[in-house]
Amino acid sequence: WYLERGVQATAVILDRDQTIQKTSKNIKHCDNVEISDLENSYGKRIILEAIDELDQGSADPALVLVSYEMMVHLGDPYLQSIFKNLGIRSDYIAPIEDANERYVDAEKVKREAPRDQTFLESKITRRRRSHGTPEDIAARKKRRDIFKGIVATRKERRDNFKGTVAARKERGRK
Repeated sequence: WYLERGVQATAVILDRDQTIQKTSKNIKHCDNVEISDLENSYGKRIILEAIDELDQGSADPALVLVSYEMMVHLGDPYLQSIFKNLGIRSDYIAPIEDANERYVDAEKVKREAPRDQTFLESKITRRRRSHGTPEDIAARKKRRDIFKGIVATRKERRDNFKGTVAARKERGRK
């Protein structure tokens, strides 16, 4: 429609973390999960079609993709790069609030932490089985160092003995 009338239009698509987007949508906008999933699927098809068909690489792009999480994380420098892509000159610094935070269940994260800890501990246990505990490793190293010392001492004695034998032979020849 815009192109037919000589107006350049740029589609700006803002995408969010899908888990948080779905949670937010189901709480605030659509309590029917089945309909929500169908809407999300349809929306994704539209976005993929836009990516396939609209130019993103030129000086006047027809499509600019924006990541909500990057915008929250990087803030103004990210917004300024988007403005630059859109040809917008502005020094305006928009206040950015992390709206995802309310959808992250801190208690659930805490509850699942032991599971992550268990995974980590099982990894450590497997390593200990193959290499031993840190105490076992230290004891093996100490035994190895002692053994090296004994071997070195034996070599010294052997060399000394060889030297003594050689010296006796030398004296016997004289």
